[in-house]
Amino acid sequence: IFGKKHQYVKRKSNKLAGCIYYVVSGHGGPDTGAKGMHDGHLHCEDEYAYDVALRLSKELISHGAFVHVIVRDNDGIRDSNYLDCDEDEFHLPKKQLYLNQRKRLNQRIAKINVLSRKNKKLNPIKQRVIVLHVDSNENHNMRIDCHFYHQKNKTSKKLTQTMRDMVRKKYKQHQPKRKYPGIMRYRGLFMIENVKLPLVFIEIGNIKNKHDIKRVSRTSNRQALAEWFAAGILAE
Repeated sequence: IFGKKHQYVKRKSNKLAGCIYYVVSGHGGPDTGAKGMHDGHLHCEDEYAYDVALRLSKELISHGAFVHVIVRDNDGIRDSNYLDCDEDEFHLPKKQLYLNQRKRLNQRIAKINVLSRKNKKLNPIKQRVIVLHVDSNENHNMRIDCHFYHQKNKTSKKLTQTMRDMVRKKYKQHQPKRKYPGIMRYRGLFMIENVKLPLVFIEIGNIKNKHDIKRVSRTSNRQALAEWFAAGILAE
């Protein structure tokens, strides 16, 4: 799933052994999500969200976690700043994605809920869902950086806050002169309301903003985001 170059996962620790994560990248298939232009290249939300999702999944596995990548592609992790837009994504195990948004979301929600019930028999230490998107705000001057949304339950809120605080800490470490504006709050999105496991929903940037799109387009930045999110998860 990670591609030939990234297929081997080096074990870093066993801190997440017994933990199960469901990593979901937004949109996919006939719906490429938000779009933005940078350096003459069209950037599609689903491609960049998926690449971060794979990198995060690999990080979690390296710490002993079991990970279900719900939305799949055949591209693997891509070490390129410009990811071609396509429509070949599918749902685990090999189901075509619906064009209709509600049907598509119900499809992935049902998959997560079914898997979580089966995995409950394994007595996992915890089961968590991480959803990744790239926002589209018509205000091109609005930098989102990373916005975090949670469910109403305490577990979701606690994990979301831990991940947001970790990203804030990393920003302070690597960009001390720039304030991290990322917000954290409850948001009644369909995925957030209907997934039965604790969930964190992350918007990793505004694809319409020249600074945000530049950040998510760089391979090194996508890897950094994955590592920061994983560090937040480890800190739960």
